[in-house]
Formats: sequence, structure tokens, C-alpha cells
Amino acid sequence: MSNYIVYQRNKPTAYALWCFCLFSVCGIHRFYARRYLSGVIYLLTWGFFGLGQFMDLFLIPNMVDEENLKMKALYGYQPNQASFYQTPESIVVNLPRSQPPEVNSEVTEKQYFTERQQEPDLDRAILRTVKDAQGATLAEIFLEVRGEYEEIEERVEYLMSKNLLIVDNRPDDGAVIYKLN
Repeated sequence: MSNYIVYQRNKPTAYALWCFCLFSVCGIHRFYARRYLSGVIYLLTWGFFGLGQFMDLFLIPNMVDEENLKMKALYGYQPNQASFYQTPESIVVNLPRSQPPEVNSEVTEKQYFTERQQEPDLDRAILRTVKDAQGATLAEIFLEVRGEYEEIEERVEYLMSKNLLIVDNRPDDGAVIYKLN
């Protein structure tokens, strides 16, 4: 989407367009204030039989202010300028956490078995912490169990997938806790 300028509406211009009613062209000021339906009605009925045209002498400031407020809400406002600049749209996407790149992708057999042996110990430590506390938050588990936060979080999710842990809320403060299933 390209950045384009939308100029503010101003009251003197709206009043100047109102004066076209003196030449039997009523409602032009309403088009200026982006009130298209009433502008067409004014054109077809000579300013709503002159009554609407007369009332608009008092309503034009409010119409212009209202239109400028809409433009400020839609396009943003640059205080130094007499115009509105459309800001680019932004989209927020929740992306999964990425793993840091590994320096050496080859894992030795000894490292593999060492890591596999630590997982059950980590799982047991998490389960024991949750049992002793009768429900614990992820931060409380992290404080009691040795390991990296991401690793503990991953193991908690794994234990939930195996139906060993469930998610609940602590009644007194509403914190998200993990309990034994």
C-alpha cells in the first residue's frame, strides 16, 4: 500500500462551497464533508427546500471536525503537517521459538546416550516438584529443577502430552499451574 496524503478538511472551504446554493447548486459542502447521501438529497431538493441549507450554516463546523477526526483515526496524524499520512499496516504473528543453530550437527554416540539418560531424571524431578508443591508454575519448577528454562518448558509440554501433568489455575491468585494427573 503506497503512502498517500489525505488533506484535512477546513471550515472556510466548506463555507465557500455552501455559497454555491446562491447559484441553485446546493449540497456541495456536504460532498466536501463526505456526506454523500445527504449531498445528493440536497442537490435534488434545493438544499432540502432551503431549510437544510440554512441549518448547515451552523452545522458545518461540526461536520468538518467530525470528518477530520475520522481521518485522524484512519490514517494517523502528523502534528507538523496539515495532512494525514497513511501508516503501513502491521501484522503481529506469534511464531514458535526457534532453536539456536548448532555448531556441530554431528552428535557422538556418547553424547546421545548421556542426553537420553538425563531426560527421565529431569522428568522425575519435574514430577516430584509438582507433587511436593501440589501444583507449581513453570517458574517455580525452574527454580527447583536444574536445567535450562527452554529444556524444562519442553519437558513439561512432553509430560502434558503423555497425560502425566495437567494445567490448572491456582485458586488464590489465578496463576497457571501444573498438577499431577
